[in-house]
Amino acid sequence: MHIFSTLAILAFALSLAGCSFQLSPKTSTPEASKTGATKPSKPSESSMAMERRVFDLTNAERAKHRLPPFIWHDILSNSARAHSDDMLRNNMTGHSGSDGSSARQRIERHGLKNANSWSENVAYGSPTPEAVVQAWMNSPGHKANILSNSSTHLGVGLVLRPAGSSATYSHYWTQNFVRLPSGQTR
Repeated sequence: MHIFSTLAILAFALSLAGCSFQLSPKTSTPEASKTGATKPSKPSESSMAMERRVFDLTNAERAKHRLPPFIWHDILSNSARAHSDDMLRNNMTGHSGSDGSSARQRIERHGLKNANSWSENVAYGSPTPEAVVQAWMNSPGHKANILSNSSTHLGVGLVLRPAGSSATYSHYWTQNFVRLPSGQTR
């Protein structure tokens, strides 16, 4: 058990540094649509409220630095939620999907094409929006994504561990950031 605790701490530290780390072998494959985008369970009202709270807290951090607020984007949120679901279902954490996909590939699978730039923050275990945003702000790489002028739009995805799940953590969070060409919304 001591080794597992050590691995969990190491995985958390690597995640905060923007690295990926798999805690255990992949054990299941998420459902995929015709486009290859995973379909997480429909989010609850409370998890959607928590996603919006993370969005608001992220924009509050930007306001402290006199940066313009991000614009909420549903496609980015769906992509972020699908990645959080993939991490939960496969008991893994990181920026690569269980199929080896990058954030950009997952965003494009969900229908958002031609983004000029993209980035992603992931976290797991943080039980509240305040805790996860604070953890990201305490990590130089994640903080840089939040305070970047390279992105204009943000989507947040949260998936909660269901009862009876063998997933390691209770909360899996993803933020997807993009800059869209002027006038583009999809």
